[in-house]
Amino acid sequence: MTEYDVSDERAVPITHKTVSIAFVFIVVYSFFIIGSYMFIPSYFVEYIWYPLFTTASIPIVGLLTYLISFKALQHK
Repeated sequence: MTEYDVSDERAVPITHKTVSIAFVFIVVYSFFIIGSYMFIPSYFVEYIWYPLFTTASIPIVGLLTYLISFKALQHK
């Protein structure tokens, strides 16, 4: 994970905005992924690993969103 420099006065607002962006993205992504479980009986019968991989992707996508938004806001 990225760490901020304590002497940088922009670190707290950047981290606050980054965490907010990542949290909102995780909530929206989770809503759509868990909502897609309704289609498992009809569409994903052949893909029995679909629920496992999609559930495991939620924190991975959240961390990637945090990393990308932190780097983007840090370089502004």
